[in-house]
This record gives sequence, C-alpha cells and structure tokens, in this order.
Amino acid sequence: MGEGYQNSTPTSINRYYGSTSSPFLFLSNNIRHIALISNSMKEKKNLLVIISTSDRNKILTALMYARNTHKYDWMGEVRVIFFGPAQQVLVDDAEIAAETDEMIPMVEPIACKFISDRDSLSEKTAEIGVRVEYVGKIIADYVNQGFVPMVW
Repeated sequence: MGEGYQNSTPTSINRYYGSTSSPFLFLSNNIRHIALISNSMKEKKNLLVIISTSDRNKILTALMYARNTHKYDWMGEVRVIFFGPAQQVLVDDAEIAAETDEMIPMVEPIACKFISDRDSLSEKTAEIGVRVEYVGKIIADYVNQGFVPMVW
C-alpha cells in the first residue's frame, strides 16, 4: 500500500475507540494493529452449559456439544449444570447417566441441590457421580468470571 495509507484508521473509529490502537485493521500495515487482532483471537471464552430441558434428545445434544467443545479445544474451560426437569431425566435415563459419567473429569457437572432434594433425586444423582450443590451462586460466579452461558 502507498505511504498515505499508514496509520489510516478512520477518525470516526478513533473517536469510538479512543485511539488508533483499535483492535481492527483499516487499510493499515501497522504491525501494532495486527498484534492486537492476533492477541484477541487467541483468548478463548469459557463455556457454561446449563441443561434444564426434559427433552432427552436436547440433553444428549447438549452433552455432546460440551464433550466436543472440551475434546477439540474449541473454547477454554467447559462446565455443565443440570437444573430443573433435566435432573429427573439424568437419573431415569441410563444413556444420559452414562454420557454424563464419562464427562465428569472433563466438565465437572453439577446438579441443583434444591431441586434434587425437593424431588428426592440427590442420592441417585450423587451415585452417578454428579456433584449436588445449590447452583444459584455457582451460576452467578461462573458468569461473573466470564463464562458464556448456553442454556438447553
């Protein structure tokens, strides 16, 4: 590019971002812009999968997505929380219980203690290997730590 294009970040972008060091590359061959883009692309978001549906196929899909996200390193950390009607399906469906059991070391699944206790599921849930905890604050903490919630 010609010499006139060096540091050619548009003025409107400068006003919006406060400087020419925005994370965008606008007709500029300035290495600093490329470095900002490169660094931001390396940072992976963490994922919080919240499974609340009673639909068996949706639960299996959510578990598959969580497993593959971890396996193929699509994102940073992955966590799974069973919350609501999904908890009954977890203890009643052998395939879902087995899929969840396989994922325990990868995604540290947790089930809501309030619902598990209310529906007399805590013991069965713990037998599968899923931790039973009050999840309200846990969910809030994950979100406050930057985890992206995906609700199924």
